[in-house]
Amino acid sequence: MSINPTQEEITHKLIEILSAAISRPVSEIDINASFSKYGMDSMAFVAVSAELADWLDMEIEPSFGWDYPNIALFSAYLATELEGRDSTAASAQGIVQSR
Repeated sequence: MSINPTQEEITHKLIEILSAAISRPVSEIDINASFSKYGMDSMAFVAVSAELADWLDMEIEPSFGWDYPNIALFSAYLATELEGRDSTAASAQGIVQSR
């Protein structure tokens, strides 16, 4: 079983990916600002979701910005999902038993 990135690591990666997608310096990215503040269009959401999906080895819909409108909320969600994925996998392998 692989070790998942922490929420902080996900946040940093999202900042890097978003910065590249919108051609703005990392230093200008505020994790609490809405994605709409950065003028993200559908192509930017597709690019961000594709790169993040590859990095995390999980499916990420390009519409994530509707449900999680900023980096802070989205990285918290992803960290929780990854934790749940590992718990499910461990349970299926008999490593962790449900109560």
